[in-house]
Amino acid sequence: MKVTSDWQGLNVDLSKLTEHVESFFKSKGLYAKRILCEGGFKIFVSQNGKSRDICAEILGDSRNFQVNFVLDDRSGSASMLGSVFSVFFGGGLLLKTLKSKELFEKIEPEFWIYIDKVIEELNAVKDR
Repeated sequence: MKVTSDWQGLNVDLSKLTEHVESFFKSKGLYAKRILCEGGFKIFVSQNGKSRDICAEILGDSRNFQVNFVLDDRSGSASMLGSVFSVFFGGGLLLKTLKSKELFEKIEPEFWIYIDKVIEELNAVKDR
């Protein structure tokens, strides 16, 4: 599951935006790890500090960029495997997948409200 939003014609420091995104997740009591990747930044988010439940991607440049909010791909695979193996192993994979999806659905609307506010503030700082 992936939700994407594009911004064009702004002037936003993507490094600062990434710091704000990382702080957003940490303020929710989640573990967040920021990495520099080709084309931008990724913030891997988890509930327990071990797995990756969500990934926020900030890609592009300061004027034209994209923010992606992604349920980790492995969660979908784990869901399929979890349902097959739940009969044999108690459904641990399925439970983890459901918790990841629940987190995604709970936090995603708040994430976009926060992102809009931060981008507006960072763009206004650059316009001064």
